[in-house]
Amino acid sequence: MVADVTLLLDPTAKEPLKLLGLAGRLPEPWRGRILIFRHQLQQNMLATQKQARNTQQATAQLMKHMTGLMQKVTAACTGASAYSAKGAPSNQTRISTFSMTA
Repeated sequence: MVADVTLLLDPTAKEPLKLLGLAGRLPEPWRGRILIFRHQLQQNMLATQKQARNTQQATAQLMKHMTGLMQKVTAACTGASAYSAKGAPSNQTRISTFSMTA
């Protein structure tokens, strides 16, 4: 849409005008409408960027948590943590291979 309006204003334009440049060339009430739209678009983009950062941080924390869980499960299953410092089986480590799923 911006490209079409740009070509109406300047048929020799090689690229679309930015919204601010477009608003500067239009009469009222279009100028005001474009400036309001530009502001709303800018606010939406900032909110989207913030949400993306929050999602990225939450994903990184979840990955750290899952990695820690997998390390504990692997250690328990391979017996790395199944023996005490004296070489005897630990009373705290109990792994069952019994599954009630069909």
